[in-house]
This record gives sequence, structure tokens and C-alpha cells, in this order.
Amino acid sequence: MLLCATVMPMPGKKKDSSKKTPSNRMRVLMLLLIFILVISYGAFLIIPQSNYISPPSPSSFKPEPWMSSIPADVEEFRFLNLTQLVRYPNLFTDSVLLSIPELSLNTSVYDAIYGLDMQTKNNMTINIIAMNKSESDRIAIIFSEGNLTTTVYKNVTIYRLNSAPITLQGGAWICIHNETIILSEGDNQALESIELVIDAPSNPFFRNDTFTVGYLMASLGEGQFIFSYTTSGDNTLKVDWEMRSAGNISGIEVRYLLHFPVSSDVELKYQEVKSVLSQAKTVYKSDNAIIGDFSYASSDIRAVLMGL
Repeated sequence: MLLCATVMPMPGKKKDSSKKTPSNRMRVLMLLLIFILVISYGAFLIIPQSNYISPPSPSSFKPEPWMSSIPADVEEFRFLNLTQLVRYPNLFTDSVLLSIPELSLNTSVYDAIYGLDMQTKNNMTINIIAMNKSESDRIAIIFSEGNLTTTVYKNVTIYRLNSAPITLQGGAWICIHNETIILSEGDNQALESIELVIDAPSNPFFRNDTFTVGYLMASLGEGQFIFSYTTSGDNTLKVDWEMRSAGNISGIEVRYLLHFPVSSDVELKYQEVKSVLSQAKTVYKSDNAIIGDFSYASSDIRAVLMGL
């Protein structure tokens, strides 16, 4: 007897309603989301971050009158805008800015426009005071009538003082040039330092593009009453020089710029420098520099000047 089996069709698998195939609309939305995430990540890598400052072009640098007195290769200098500083009450306890007893000469801070102190590579200090024209003319006459030993360099008469007016140790050389007093205490090296200042317009410090860009980034503009530069020497931060400025903007604003000769050290040393500048309200990075901005009350003017 032949046994016949009826083959019954197997029931199909039920579809899991929890695993629905995404619709076309959902696919489009997912692709769009992925696209946005990719673009956003790329922009994060390309667009400068909020604490990054692009260095300006050296061509935007416009020298100030005081810069013409700074020769190349100085170790440090400090500019003081005296016409702004005299506005701070009780900052100057004595109005006499420079006294030369052997000439019975006193110059007042109220007749001065700016002051500039510099140190050369041979550790000579140069002091410069820019005066208004009437005061510089008065001083020139006192020098010429002072019966002092003189020498002439490029039509500029330089006078020998028997007593150094600042340190009161040894002698000094002094002259009036372009309505500024140029003073350097010492002997032959002091005379050579004054000659460097006279020659500065033909070999200026700010002819170097690295320094002009540094100035543009560190300067607080027309409102600044102090600007300084100093070489850093050997240090663990790998900084080679610094620029600092302060100005009366809203209270007293102070800016520190630390320059690195190797750009990769900016990122390498950023956190370490940031801890050094821990009191700064903002710390920025640039290609070869780290910059810190600080704020102080106007009453802190003395402390600010001492720190710069």
C-alpha cells in the first residue's frame, strides 16, 4: 500500500515589528546629520579657536616718534608716556624729573613728553627725555654756556658731566638732539652709547619684522602709557623675549606677550605659561607667542609701573 503524505506549506516567519526598516525620509535625515557632524568637525580643525590670535602683517606697522631713538640689538627698553602719566594724582611725589647740580639745572616732569630707558648689550644704560621745544631750547643754552668738555659726533655736540646725575658715581655724557635729552653715565662706553642713539634712525630696532609684529600684538594703542621690551635669557619656558604694555582704557589694562623662537613650543608650553599668567583675565595663543591680558584699578598705577 502506497503511503501518500500531503506536504503542508511551512508558515513564514513573522516580522519583528520592533525592527522596522528605515524609511527613505529617515535615511535622508541620517545622512544629513552625518554630513553636518563631518563639516562641524572639519571646521573645528580649520577655524581658529577663540583663544587664538592671527599675527598681523608687518606692513600695518606705523612707527611712533619715540621709536626712532632705539637702535637695533638693545637688550631692553622701556617707554613712558609722561603726558599721560602726569594725569594720575600723586603719582609723582617730586616734579623734578632730572637734576644736574653742576649746571644748576632741573627739568620738570610737566615739561616732558616721554621718557625712554634702554640697556645695550654691553650693559650700558641710556636715558632719554623728550621735552617740549621751549624747554629743550632752554636746556641747550645752559649746556652751551656750562664750560663743559665737549666732543662732536655728526654735528651733535655731546657734553661731559663730571658727576653722574642719577647714580652719582663717576661722570656722564649728555646732549640735546631732536628736542630730546640723551644721557649715559660712564666714560668711553657711555659716549659710544649716545652715538648709537644718534645713529638709530639708520639702524632702528623696529626694522625687524618679528619685533614689529610683536609690537602690533602687544601694544594697547594710543591709550598706552608704558611699553617695554626685554630679552629673557635662559629659561625653562623657552621664551626668548617679552613685550609688555599698559594703558588707561577702563581702569588699567596690562598686556604681556611672551615670544617663542620655535612655534611648536607655543602649544608645548601653553599650559605651563598659562599657570604663570594665572591672574590674567584672558590668555591667547598666536603663531609664536602667548599673550595674557590683565585688569587693575587706577589706584594700582604705582604697582603696575613697578611690574613693567
